[in-house]
Amino acid sequence: MPLISTRTGASARGFSHMASSILPGFNNNSVLAVAHDDTPYLTVYKFNDVTGFGTKYSNPATLPPGNGNSVSFKSDGSVIAVANDSYDGVNAYPWSSSTGFGTRYTKTFNEFGTAVHFNSAGTNIAVGSISSPYIHAFPWSSGFGTKYSNPATLPGSNVTVAKFNPAGTALALGQGSSPWVAVYAWSSGFGTKYADPATTPSTTGQYLDWSPAGDALVISWLNVQAYAWSSGFGTKYTNPPSFPATGNPYPVKFNSAGTLIAFGNAYSTSGSVPVVVHPWSSSTGFGTRYSNPSVGTTSTSEIRAIDWNPTETAIAFGGSQSPYIHAYAWFGGFGTKYSNPATLPGGIVNDAEFI
Repeated sequence: MPLISTRTGASARGFSHMASSILPGFNNNSVLAVAHDDTPYLTVYKFNDVTGFGTKYSNPATLPPGNGNSVSFKSDGSVIAVANDSYDGVNAYPWSSSTGFGTRYTKTFNEFGTAVHFNSAGTNIAVGSISSPYIHAFPWSSGFGTKYSNPATLPGSNVTVAKFNPAGTALALGQGSSPWVAVYAWSSGFGTKYADPATTPSTTGQYLDWSPAGDALVISWLNVQAYAWSSGFGTKYTNPPSFPATGNPYPVKFNSAGTLIAFGNAYSTSGSVPVVVHPWSSSTGFGTRYSNPSVGTTSTSEIRAIDWNPTETAIAFGGSQSPYIHAYAWFGGFGTKYSNPATLPGGIVNDAEFI
């Protein structure tokens, strides 16, 4: 059973099987989806923030056709989509937390899928690919609608990540060539591409995330670039203090309150930190890093996926070495690592999402 640690790294305190009555916010059930290399390419677990990983859901009747690069739930939890290394590169299924996967939706999409994301209203879905036009978007209503016209100004190269802002008025893309990030106005289709930030990222925009208020956009891969946002890129925030301790930042994820920001590390040395969490304020940016988790992962693992559970009482992250998926309790800081799931993902975890 996980232990609770303080933000300052003081000695951890245990909690009993009555945790839900002692600590409001604990004993919550959720679902964690993991997109990964190797069959079945998409694995979904029940999750409880007291007991950790639960039963793995049965695989869909029709498996995704290749390595899972990205996963996204429709906001109401009724659909799950995965982008795959295949010319059948996006696959979507009805989803129910009680019954699991339904019959795969029909679609016409013949590109290698690199990224997928539903807008917050669940009315549109964006899919990144490795070849021109690099980004594709569809209306969603009980399945894929007719593809929207391509943006007038295409991304410069392969899209590595795609995310609608919380208001659904912009679509941000990480891309494999300079300026590494592209953001488009969005209203039932692509609008004008916003001007690039004055200070562009220095490396591939492999990962990015919007703040829940939509007033900041953070791009991460080997370094961190955080920008204020208001109908376009604003001032770049000062880089986070004391980060990274070792390794380099890879995936990035705000919590739903917008008060915390978590990064997974790419690292290859003993003692490296798998996950780093900072306080966040849109007015001041990054705060002082929280104490490190007490138990790391395999020292040569790359952390490629990260997400908070819906109540922000747990944080999960996926990496490049077995057991591939890890989770910690969170209560004002890292708690003890949860036990690994009984059935591990088939291979390297590239993305993870709770609902």
